[in-house]
Amino acid sequence: MIDVADRRTQIVAAARELLGENAERALSVRSVAARAGVGASTLRHYFPTQRELYRAVFDTAYDETARDLRIDDPDVPAVDRLVECLAQLLPPRLPFETWMVVLSGLVGAESTADSRLAWTSFVERSRVRVVDWLTRLEREGAVAPGPVERRARLLLVVVDGLSADRMLQGRRSEEEELAVLTDAVLAVLTV
Repeated sequence: MIDVADRRTQIVAAARELLGENAERALSVRSVAARAGVGASTLRHYFPTQRELYRAVFDTAYDETARDLRIDDPDVPAVDRLVECLAQLLPPRLPFETWMVVLSGLVGAESTADSRLAWTSFVERSRVRVVDWLTRLEREGAVAPGPVERRARLLLVVVDGLSADRMLQGRRSEEEELAVLTDAVLAVLTV
């Protein structure tokens, strides 16, 4: 018998496959259930709403790309560990035109509830991940006194700024980006 976690994983994997085949197509309960080899009522048992299904799909995809890397490795300086983790939140370097298509899908006339949900899921998962990284470093005594959430927001604002610069074809090199991330990390750690 398949346990709850396995069944959820099976359904999310089926939904991801369908989105991978055609990202423009909305996920239907029937198509996902058929791909997962379950009934529609079983799918609804695990994911009562489409929003919950989409969130699980986006969260899983995010968790596969944003790794903890060496955040727990005490042999590496805390600054380096946190910079390494934050750098993976930066978007890929793509042509400006590609970013305009992506952004119009989020906020333009082509924007959909699914694309906005994907973005809000990414933003929330990023916040949770950065808070987790800071909490781990706080246990080591590496985080300056003060609210971890506030420090996470500061770091995410810096990541957002560097991301916008990449999207707008800024000329900052990766070395310059890492220097900016390092400056931000030094503002929240005790080194």
